[in-house]
Amino acid sequence: MGDRWYAQRTQINQASCYHCLCVAQPLGAVNLACLDFLRVRVEAGDLALARLERSQKYLTVFDRQFGNKPLAQAKRHDLTEFLT
Repeated sequence: MGDRWYAQRTQINQASCYHCLCVAQPLGAVNLACLDFLRVRVEAGDLALARLERSQKYLTVFDRQFGNKPLAQAKRHDLTEFLT
């Protein structure tokens, strides 16, 4: 029982750590990861290059205003403010 409990507890702690690392990331880093994912999709032929370029354009402008904000502090209002 002890080994099984330890394994479950370790998995919970690892998941919490990953969550903390992700939440601590600035929005700009999250947007870069998103763009990397879109590039992979373009290379695989699943996404048009124009879609990637359009996303890159909008995220670059968004990052100027909100890119340094930690993900944990991001609010839906940030996107609403950006779009208006």
